[in-house]
Amino acid sequence: MPQIEGSIGPYENAGVPSAGTSEVQTLTIGGTPTGGTFTLAYDGQTTAAITWSATNNTLRDNVDTALEALTNIGTGGVTTAVGTMTA
Repeated sequence: MPQIEGSIGPYENAGVPSAGTSEVQTLTIGGTPTGGTFTLAYDGQTTAAITWSATNNTLRDNVDTALEALTNIGTGGVTTAVGTMTA
């Protein structure tokens, strides 16, 4: 199972994947971050530093770009979507 590493809080399976989706995961960032970076790991590879953003779409795009840069995911190999994002 993929792992999310760092001090961003726990992750959990977000439920049943839709047709054509291998899995769905939820990323929970705890506390009240105001800046900095974090990394995610998937199947033995770790992303480059992902820059925190308080702007939901920017943070989503930063996560998506970092995951797609992993050779075991690649461009188009992941969809990063906003479910419920709160400040």
